[in-house]
Amino acid sequence: MLLSSGYKNAYAVLNRYASRVSGPELSFAVHFWGANPVHTVNSIHKHSSFWVGYVLSGQGRYSEQEFASPLAAGTIFCSRPHISRQIVSERGLSILWVSFQVAEEDSLAETLVHAFRRLGETKRIVRADAGNTPTAKLWEALWTQAERFQPADAPLLSAVAYALLLSFAQLFGEVRSEEGEGEGAGLSMSSVLLRQAKWFMAENVSFPLRLEDVARQLHISGRHLSRLFAEADGLSFSAYLRRLRIDLAIRDLIGTDKPLETIAQECGFVSIYYFTRVFTAETGLPPGRYRKQHGGA
Repeated sequence: MLLSSGYKNAYAVLNRYASRVSGPELSFAVHFWGANPVHTVNSIHKHSSFWVGYVLSGQGRYSEQEFASPLAAGTIFCSRPHISRQIVSERGLSILWVSFQVAEEDSLAETLVHAFRRLGETKRIVRADAGNTPTAKLWEALWTQAERFQPADAPLLSAVAYALLLSFAQLFGEVRSEEGEGEGAGLSMSSVLLRQAKWFMAENVSFPLRLEDVARQLHISGRHLSRLFAEADGLSFSAYLRRLRIDLAIRDLIGTDKPLETIAQECGFVSIYYFTRVFTAETGLPPGRYRKQHGGA
């Protein structure tokens, strides 16, 4: 991958549309997305957040405290918070980077929050020959999207950025699953795709959502996405979507004074009659009575 002449426009897009990246489990505050086609040397310095770089071409050296490692095309390296570091290259490195931290107050998955806390203490900070890893492919896909960006692409851009940031914990550390899998269990590409699909569905729940449409956003087949849902949750795509819409409707019934027609529309139901029928079948109560019994607005 080579940086095009419009790389500044690409990272301007990312810094505008992917500065706050949230998914079903975690939220990230991104301080800066960056790129440099000829990075030579910087002074010894440190950051209060993570700083991850991906070398596209060139050769150089990364050092921090007593540690030093060569840099070359395909290397991805992670600078941990509050640790002094330096990058040196005689002829220049073509490099992508991102500076970020986990917004713990907005994150629901304590397991993954701890994974990034552990990442701040990892000794596995340089991954040579990482150009074929899911992290590298996600980063390249994100950059390509930013270069060709249209405003309508903002949800997908944010979804890919989320998957990329989440992947750092796997690349440099260890992610333990919330379902209690083995200590060495990592976040697979299938898990990344499924999380990305769920995030996209939650963000676009008010629109008609078909299996094929969501799969197309992830660049996979509908059959592949259907299998991901079945294997992970034991639910079909349609069952998960129905449960998502009902959960959002319950939240609005209890926490807002929105009319039932508005809730039905915002949660993706084609009519108030269909909303009432599905809601009653799922909860045992029609929406209006559910609101009264549970102290809703």
